[in-house]
Amino acid sequence: MGGVSLWARHEMDLERLRQAIPGGPSGWAPERLVFRDWWHWRDHELGFAHGRLALTGQNGSGKSTLLSLCLPTLLDGETAGGRLDPALSRDRHLHWYLLGDPDADPEDPRAFAYTARTGYFALELRHGSTGRYLTLGMGVSAARNHPRLVREWWGFVVPDLRLGRDWDVRAEGAGNCLPPRELQKVLAPPAVVTEERAAYRREVNARLFGMEDDDYQALISMLEQARRPKLGEQAGPDHMCALLRDSLPGVPADRLARVADVVENIERYQRNLREAARRAEAVAEVDTRLRALAEVLAQDAARLYREAAGTLGSASRRLQDQRSGLAAAEEELALLARRSAERSTRLGEIEAALSAYRQRPDADLPRQLAEARERAASSSQHAARLGRLLAEREGDLREHDAALEREDRRFRGQRDRLAGHWRDLAEQAAGAAWGSAERALRAAADALAPLGVGSPAEEIAGIGPRPELAREARALAAAYRQAAERRRARD
Repeated sequence: MGGVSLWARHEMDLERLRQAIPGGPSGWAPERLVFRDWWHWRDHELGFAHGRLALTGQNGSGKSTLLSLCLPTLLDGETAGGRLDPALSRDRHLHWYLLGDPDADPEDPRAFAYTARTGYFALELRHGSTGRYLTLGMGVSAARNHPRLVREWWGFVVPDLRLGRDWDVRAEGAGNCLPPRELQKVLAPPAVVTEERAAYRREVNARLFGMEDDDYQALISMLEQARRPKLGEQAGPDHMCALLRDSLPGVPADRLARVADVVENIERYQRNLREAARRAEAVAEVDTRLRALAEVLAQDAARLYREAAGTLGSASRRLQDQRSGLAAAEEELALLARRSAERSTRLGEIEAALSAYRQRPDADLPRQLAEARERAASSSQHAARLGRLLAEREGDLREHDAALEREDRRFRGQRDRLAGHWRDLAEQAAGAAWGSAERALRAAADALAPLGVGSPAEEIAGIGPRPELAREARALAAAYRQAAERRRARD
């Protein structure tokens, strides 16, 4: 693909800025108008922002003429004189955009006049959701010495590949636009190049709309009538309605009936949807409040259980004589645990009832909410009674906690010193390549870590290196001495 003009490079920079603008339609929208050897331009592009293009200029400067080339001409390939002139005149023919003024001298560089010329104009569309591109365009070859002036017409539909970016209609060497046969060599399927306007119209319809051909032609006719730039000056509202009525085919009564049914169904579905949304909001509100209540009850029960469990522990064998004084407190703790379990069970029942409630569209929300509040009040009163009971036991437990804390500190110190000694021995065993002793000592040291003052005596007595390690150590030392004596004897 050859180099591009300064204007085209500038348009590429603007395109990046336009595409960075947020929003835009989600379907197909115009992205660029591209001209090659068309009208007064050799290479020219006009960019759209979200499918919008603003053209300014004096009356008669060609704004409407330019847009008439875009819509609806590129939608069906029709290039009759009335199509190309927005003023409904048939004096503006297709060859005029290529050959120019018929009375001007083609040799005059100041005149818009050519002896022969091949040109292209195309509309690039971009899909807002997928980012894909689709190019609709047509090429025309005209010459002054041809009987009909227009020698050839062809249309093309190219998905994904972008004109002027990924490919071009201009030849690399001579710089002239390609004829249709050369263009077919450049584009491969699924791109379509055709010299039949009907085939071009069907391909555009299939790519963009998927309508029946008759409906599609009616749509084109409506666009042709509606796009007239001075239609409001030429006729009143009655004439405007007549033009739209003539451009659109009549709708059969059965189709109108089906449309009416669809509209009525849509309205009914919308009412049902709003009612369902209202009920869902009400259920969600109750669900939120009940869940919050359940969380509060669960957290309160868990807090009470943790506080009660934290004040009690296992006493060591040195505190066996003090456990008799804690019997009453342990009984109260068991009662608290049972009541906490009952509350957890009740919480499960509440959640199950809540789940069943959600499946009932006609649930009695106020009554259940009142019951939940009564249960919450009862739980609060029970928690207050438990707090008073625990306060009465705090005096007895405070002395036992202090004694237990002193014993625990002394036990942890002895435990840590013994574990450190065993790890030192494990390092020495590792240095002597005595793997079994290293593993046994490290395992014994690790087993000391979770022990506390409340651990059973049997568990404490069972932790330590195996007695066989001593015999293995003596045997290993004897083997080292013998090896040393043999070494000295050899030396």
